[in-house]
Amino acid sequence: MYSPKLLILLFCLLCNISAATQAEIYKWTDDKGRVFFSDKAPQRKNFQEISAQISETGNFFGFEKVKAVDVYVPNRDRGLAKVNLDIELVNFELSDVDREKINVGVRKVYQAFINWFGWPAKPTEHIKIKIFGRYNEFEDYQKIIDEKHVINRSFYNLQLREIVMLGSQINDETMRTLFHEATHAIFHMQYGALPVWINEGLAMVFSGIDPDKKGVHINLPIDIDEHIKAMLAERSLQRFGNYLAIDNIQWRSSGENVEYIYYRVAWSMMMFMLSEQKNTEALESIIAKLNHSEWWAQGGLAAHFAANYPGGLVELDKRWRNWIRKSR
Repeated sequence: MYSPKLLILLFCLLCNISAATQAEIYKWTDDKGRVFFSDKAPQRKNFQEISAQISETGNFFGFEKVKAVDVYVPNRDRGLAKVNLDIELVNFELSDVDREKINVGVRKVYQAFINWFGWPAKPTEHIKIKIFGRYNEFEDYQKIIDEKHVINRSFYNLQLREIVMLGSQINDETMRTLFHEATHAIFHMQYGALPVWINEGLAMVFSGIDPDKKGVHINLPIDIDEHIKAMLAERSLQRFGNYLAIDNIQWRSSGENVEYIYYRVAWSMMMFMLSEQKNTEALESIIAKLNHSEWWAQGGLAAHFAANYPGGLVELDKRWRNWIRKSR
Protein backbone atom coordinates (compact mmCIF):
# COMPACT_ATOMS: atom_id res chain seq x y z
CA MET A 1 0.00 0.00 0.00
CA TYR A 2 1.43 3.38 -0.98
CA SER A 3 1.68 6.19 1.56
CA PRO A 4 -1.02 8.91 1.50
CA LYS A 5 1.53 11.55 0.51
CA LEU A 6 2.76 9.42 -2.39
CA LEU A 7 -0.74 8.77 -3.63
CA ILE A 8 -1.56 12.46 -3.52
CA LEU A 9 1.44 13.19 -5.70
CA LEU A 10 0.41 10.54 -8.23
CA PHE A 11 -2.76 12.38 -8.98
CA CYS A 12 -0.98 15.28 -10.66
CA LEU A 13 -0.13 13.44 -13.86
CA LEU A 14 -3.57 11.84 -14.06
CA CYS A 15 -5.26 15.22 -14.38
CA ASN A 16 -5.22 17.85 -17.05
CA ILE A 17 -2.31 20.14 -16.32
CA SER A 18 -4.25 23.36 -16.74
CA ALA A 19 -6.77 22.28 -14.09
CA ALA A 20 -4.41 20.50 -11.72
CA THR A 21 -4.56 23.14 -9.00
CA GLN A 22 -8.21 24.12 -9.47
CA ALA A 23 -10.45 21.06 -9.80
CA GLU A 24 -11.84 19.04 -6.94
CA ILE A 25 -9.92 15.79 -6.70
CA TYR A 26 -11.35 12.47 -5.57
CA LYS A 27 -9.48 9.35 -4.47
CA TRP A 28 -10.88 5.88 -3.95
CA THR A 29 -9.82 2.24 -3.76
CA ASP A 30 -11.61 -0.55 -5.63
CA ASP A 31 -12.31 -4.07 -4.39
CA LYS A 32 -8.91 -5.27 -5.63
CA GLY A 33 -7.02 -2.62 -3.67
CA ARG A 34 -6.19 -0.46 -6.69
CA VAL A 35 -6.13 3.30 -6.08
CA PHE A 36 -7.80 5.73 -8.48
CA PHE A 37 -7.98 9.52 -8.86
CA SER A 38 -10.49 11.66 -10.73
CA ASP A 39 -11.82 15.21 -10.93
CA LYS A 40 -15.36 13.75 -10.86
CA ALA A 41 -16.96 12.11 -7.82
CA PRO A 42 -17.24 8.33 -8.36
CA GLN A 43 -20.57 6.53 -8.12
CA ARG A 44 -19.64 4.76 -4.92
CA LYS A 45 -19.78 5.53 -1.21
CA ASN A 46 -16.18 5.07 -0.13
CA PHE A 47 -14.11 7.91 -1.58
CA GLN A 48 -12.17 10.93 -0.35
CA GLU A 49 -12.11 14.52 -1.59
CA ILE A 50 -8.40 15.44 -1.32
CA SER A 51 -8.11 18.81 -3.10
CA ALA A 52 -6.99 20.63 0.06
CA GLN A 53 -4.06 18.27 0.50
CA ILE A 54 -2.59 18.83 -2.95
CA SER A 55 -0.76 22.06 -2.05
CA GLU A 56 1.17 20.41 0.79
CA THR A 57 4.03 19.27 -1.41
CA GLY A 58 7.07 20.66 0.41
CA ASN A 59 10.56 21.15 -0.94
CA PHE A 60 11.17 20.08 -4.54
CA PHE A 61 14.46 18.38 -3.83
CA GLY A 62 14.16 17.46 -0.18
CA PHE A 63 14.38 13.80 0.76
CA GLU A 64 15.21 11.91 3.92
CA LYS A 65 15.73 8.18 3.38
CA VAL A 66 18.40 7.29 0.86
CA LYS A 67 20.43 4.30 -0.20
CA ALA A 68 23.49 3.87 -2.41
CA VAL A 69 22.86 3.16 -6.08
CA ASP A 70 25.15 1.80 -8.77
CA VAL A 71 25.95 4.14 -11.64
CA TYR A 72 28.34 3.85 -14.55
CA VAL A 73 31.38 6.11 -14.21
CA PRO A 74 33.56 6.41 -17.35
CA ASN A 75 37.21 5.49 -16.89
CA ARG A 76 38.88 8.75 -17.87
CA ASP A 77 41.86 10.52 -16.34
CA ARG A 78 40.92 14.18 -16.13
CA GLY A 79 42.32 14.83 -12.66
CA LEU A 80 40.68 16.08 -9.49
CA ALA A 81 38.39 19.10 -9.41
CA LYS A 82 40.15 22.39 -8.75
CA VAL A 83 37.16 24.55 -7.89
CA ASN A 84 37.38 28.01 -6.35
CA LEU A 85 34.42 29.23 -4.31
CA ASP A 86 33.59 32.85 -3.53
CA ILE A 87 31.34 32.78 -0.47
CA GLU A 88 29.72 36.06 0.57
CA LEU A 89 27.97 36.18 3.94
CA VAL A 90 25.22 38.71 4.68
CA ASN A 91 24.50 38.81 8.42
CA PHE A 92 25.38 35.14 8.64
CA GLU A 93 28.25 33.37 10.39
CA LEU A 94 29.90 30.33 8.84
CA SER A 95 32.30 28.22 10.86
CA ASP A 96 35.56 27.00 9.34
CA VAL A 97 34.25 23.43 9.56
CA ASP A 98 31.07 24.28 7.65
CA ARG A 99 33.00 26.34 5.11
CA GLU A 100 35.23 23.35 4.39
CA LYS A 101 32.18 21.11 4.21
CA ILE A 102 30.73 23.35 1.52
CA ASN A 103 34.03 23.45 -0.38
CA VAL A 104 34.42 19.67 -0.34
CA GLY A 105 30.78 19.11 -1.34
CA VAL A 106 30.79 21.48 -4.30
CA ARG A 107 34.09 20.00 -5.50
CA LYS A 108 32.37 16.59 -5.50
CA VAL A 109 29.60 17.95 -7.68
CA TYR A 110 32.12 19.40 -10.12
CA GLN A 111 34.03 16.09 -10.04
CA ALA A 112 30.86 14.41 -11.29
CA PHE A 113 30.94 16.67 -14.36
CA ILE A 114 34.60 15.79 -14.90
CA ASN A 115 33.91 12.06 -14.67
CA TRP A 116 30.72 11.82 -16.70
CA PHE A 117 30.90 14.68 -19.18
CA GLY A 118 34.60 15.36 -19.62
CA TRP A 119 34.62 18.83 -18.03
CA PRO A 120 38.15 20.26 -17.51
CA ALA A 121 39.62 19.74 -14.04
CA LYS A 122 39.82 23.50 -13.50
CA PRO A 123 36.56 25.36 -14.23
CA THR A 124 36.55 28.52 -16.27
CA GLU A 125 35.23 30.66 -13.42
CA HIS A 126 34.67 30.72 -9.68
CA ILE A 127 31.42 29.49 -8.17
CA LYS A 128 29.77 32.32 -6.26
CA ILE A 129 27.58 31.66 -3.22
CA LYS A 130 25.73 34.38 -1.32
CA ILE A 131 24.24 33.34 2.04
CA PHE A 132 21.74 35.55 3.89
CA GLY A 133 21.17 35.22 7.62
CA ARG A 134 17.94 37.23 7.68
CA TYR A 135 14.86 36.39 5.65
CA ASN A 136 13.82 39.99 5.00
CA GLU A 137 17.22 40.74 3.42
CA PHE A 138 17.02 37.50 1.43
CA GLU A 139 13.60 38.60 0.17
CA ASP A 140 14.69 42.17 -0.55
CA TYR A 141 17.66 40.95 -2.57
CA GLN A 142 15.33 38.88 -4.75
CA LYS A 143 13.13 41.91 -5.37
CA ILE A 144 16.14 43.84 -6.59
CA ILE A 145 16.95 41.02 -9.03
CA ASP A 146 13.38 40.42 -10.16
CA GLU A 147 10.52 42.04 -8.26
CA LYS A 148 7.96 39.63 -9.75
CA HIS A 149 9.81 36.44 -8.85
CA VAL A 150 10.36 36.01 -5.10
CA ILE A 151 10.57 32.55 -3.56
CA ASN A 152 11.28 31.24 -0.07
CA ARG A 153 13.98 28.72 -0.99
CA SER A 154 17.51 28.86 -2.34
CA PHE A 155 18.05 29.41 -6.06
CA TYR A 156 20.64 29.97 -8.78
CA ASN A 157 20.55 33.31 -10.58
CA LEU A 158 21.74 33.00 -14.17
CA GLN A 159 22.19 36.73 -14.80
CA LEU A 160 24.41 37.27 -11.73
CA ARG A 161 25.82 33.73 -11.99
CA GLU A 162 25.51 33.09 -8.27
CA ILE A 163 23.86 30.70 -5.85
CA VAL A 164 21.65 32.56 -3.39
CA MET A 165 20.80 30.83 -0.12
CA LEU A 166 18.90 31.58 3.05
CA GLY A 167 21.28 30.73 5.87
CA SER A 168 20.43 27.99 8.33
CA GLN A 169 22.17 25.11 10.01
CA ILE A 170 24.55 23.44 7.55
CA ASN A 171 22.98 19.98 7.60
CA ASP A 172 22.22 17.26 5.03
CA GLU A 173 19.17 19.11 3.70
CA THR A 174 21.11 22.35 3.31
CA MET A 175 23.92 20.57 1.50
CA ARG A 176 21.56 18.79 -0.89
CA THR A 177 20.00 22.13 -1.77
CA LEU A 178 23.48 23.57 -2.32
CA PHE A 179 24.47 20.62 -4.54
CA HIS A 180 21.30 21.13 -6.58
CA GLU A 181 22.06 24.80 -7.20
CA ALA A 182 25.77 24.13 -7.74
CA THR A 183 24.81 21.82 -10.61
CA HIS A 184 23.06 24.74 -12.30
CA ALA A 185 26.08 26.98 -11.73
CA ILE A 186 28.47 24.42 -13.22
CA PHE A 187 26.25 23.79 -16.23
CA HIS A 188 25.96 27.50 -16.99
CA MET A 189 29.72 27.87 -17.16
CA GLN A 190 29.48 26.39 -20.65
CA TYR A 191 25.81 26.75 -21.61
CA GLY A 192 23.59 29.81 -21.41
CA ALA A 193 20.23 28.09 -21.72
CA LEU A 194 19.59 24.42 -21.10
CA PRO A 195 16.70 22.00 -21.56
CA VAL A 196 14.97 21.89 -18.21
CA TRP A 197 14.68 18.07 -18.23
CA ILE A 198 18.48 17.76 -18.33
CA ASN A 199 19.24 20.80 -16.18
CA GLU A 200 16.82 20.01 -13.34
CA GLY A 201 17.12 16.24 -13.72
CA LEU A 202 20.87 16.23 -13.19
CA ALA A 203 20.53 18.80 -10.40
CA MET A 204 18.19 16.35 -8.68
CA VAL A 205 20.62 13.47 -9.26
CA PHE A 206 23.67 15.36 -8.01
CA SER A 207 21.80 16.61 -4.95
CA GLY A 208 22.19 13.00 -3.81
CA ILE A 209 26.00 13.02 -3.97
CA ASP A 210 27.71 11.70 -0.85
CA PRO A 211 30.67 14.01 -0.13
CA ASP A 212 31.95 11.87 2.75
CA LYS A 213 33.18 9.01 0.56
CA LYS A 214 36.10 8.70 -1.84
CA GLY A 215 35.21 9.15 -5.48
CA VAL A 216 31.70 10.16 -6.56
CA HIS A 217 28.88 8.22 -4.93
CA ILE A 218 25.22 8.89 -5.66
CA ASN A 219 22.47 8.20 -3.15
CA LEU A 220 19.05 7.13 -4.36
CA PRO A 221 16.13 8.91 -2.62
CA ILE A 222 13.85 6.04 -1.67
CA ASP A 223 10.61 8.04 -1.70
CA ILE A 224 11.27 9.37 -5.22
CA ASP A 225 12.12 5.90 -6.48
CA GLU A 226 8.92 4.46 -4.97
CA HIS A 227 6.91 7.35 -6.41
CA ILE A 228 8.14 6.71 -9.97
CA LYS A 229 7.51 2.97 -9.57
CA ALA A 230 3.97 3.73 -8.43
CA MET A 231 3.39 6.02 -11.42
CA LEU A 232 4.54 3.23 -13.73
CA ALA A 233 2.26 0.70 -12.03
CA GLU A 234 -0.70 3.11 -12.18
CA ARG A 235 0.02 3.83 -15.87
CA SER A 236 0.31 7.56 -15.23
CA LEU A 237 3.96 7.69 -16.32
CA GLN A 238 4.16 9.17 -19.80
CA ARG A 239 6.59 8.14 -22.51
CA PHE A 240 10.15 9.46 -22.28
CA GLY A 241 9.66 11.42 -25.49
CA ASN A 242 6.39 12.95 -24.26
CA TYR A 243 8.19 14.56 -21.34
CA LEU A 244 10.94 15.85 -23.61
CA ALA A 245 8.24 17.55 -25.70
CA ILE A 246 7.30 19.73 -22.69
CA ASP A 247 9.49 22.80 -23.15
CA ASN A 248 11.02 25.10 -20.55
CA ILE A 249 8.15 27.59 -20.63
CA GLN A 250 5.49 24.89 -20.27
CA TRP A 251 7.39 23.34 -17.35
CA ARG A 252 7.74 26.63 -15.45
CA SER A 253 4.11 27.63 -16.03
CA SER A 254 2.59 24.27 -15.12
CA GLY A 255 1.86 25.10 -11.48
CA GLU A 256 3.64 23.98 -8.32
CA ASN A 257 1.94 20.60 -7.99
CA VAL A 258 2.69 19.47 -11.53
CA GLU A 259 6.20 20.97 -11.39
CA TYR A 260 6.81 18.90 -8.27
CA ILE A 261 6.07 15.78 -10.33
CA TYR A 262 8.27 16.96 -13.18
CA TYR A 263 11.27 17.32 -10.87
CA ARG A 264 10.89 13.71 -9.79
CA VAL A 265 10.36 12.38 -13.30
CA ALA A 266 13.39 14.35 -14.50
CA TRP A 267 15.42 12.77 -11.68
CA SER A 268 14.39 9.31 -12.88
CA MET A 269 15.16 10.12 -16.51
CA MET A 270 18.65 11.42 -15.79
CA MET A 271 19.42 8.75 -13.17
CA PHE A 272 18.60 6.18 -15.83
CA MET A 273 20.89 7.95 -18.30
CA LEU A 274 23.78 7.53 -15.83
CA SER A 275 22.96 3.92 -15.01
CA GLU A 276 25.08 2.18 -17.65
CA GLN A 277 27.73 2.84 -20.27
CA LYS A 278 25.42 2.96 -23.30
CA ASN A 279 23.19 5.53 -21.66
CA THR A 280 26.00 7.64 -20.23
CA GLU A 281 27.80 7.89 -23.56
CA ALA A 282 24.56 8.93 -25.24
CA LEU A 283 23.89 11.60 -22.60
CA GLU A 284 27.42 12.96 -22.90
CA SER A 285 26.93 13.23 -26.67
CA ILE A 286 23.51 14.86 -26.23
CA ILE A 287 24.88 17.49 -23.86
CA ALA A 288 27.99 18.15 -25.97
CA LYS A 289 25.84 18.85 -29.04
CA LEU A 290 23.27 21.10 -27.35
CA ASN A 291 24.74 24.29 -28.79
CA HIS A 292 24.57 22.77 -32.27
CA SER A 293 20.97 21.56 -32.17
CA GLU A 294 17.64 23.36 -32.09
CA TRP A 295 16.58 21.62 -28.90
CA TRP A 296 14.46 24.65 -27.93
CA ALA A 297 12.24 24.35 -31.02
CA GLN A 298 8.98 22.38 -30.84
CA GLY A 299 9.91 18.72 -30.69
CA GLY A 300 13.58 19.63 -30.93
CA LEU A 301 14.75 18.04 -27.67
CA ALA A 302 12.97 14.77 -28.38
CA ALA A 303 14.52 14.70 -31.85
CA HIS A 304 17.93 15.44 -30.34
CA PHE A 305 17.64 12.48 -27.97
CA ALA A 306 16.32 10.24 -30.75
CA ALA A 307 19.29 11.09 -32.97
CA ASN A 308 21.87 10.37 -30.28
CA TYR A 309 20.42 7.35 -28.47
CA PRO A 310 20.95 3.94 -30.14
CA GLY A 311 17.54 2.68 -31.19
CA GLY A 312 15.87 6.06 -30.81
CA LEU A 313 13.08 7.08 -28.44
CA VAL A 314 11.23 3.76 -28.59
CA GLU A 315 14.27 1.85 -27.33
CA LEU A 316 15.06 4.61 -24.83
CA ASP A 317 11.57 4.50 -23.32
CA LYS A 318 11.56 0.69 -23.17
CA ARG A 319 14.89 0.55 -21.36
CA TRP A 320 13.88 3.36 -18.98
CA ARG A 321 10.76 1.48 -17.90
CA ASN A 322 12.67 -1.75 -17.41
CA TRP A 323 15.22 0.13 -15.29
CA ILE A 324 12.44 1.57 -13.13
CA ARG A 325 10.98 -1.89 -12.54
CA LYS A 326 14.35 -3.38 -11.61
CA SER A 327 15.88 -0.52 -9.60
CA ARG A 328 16.41 -1.36 -5.95
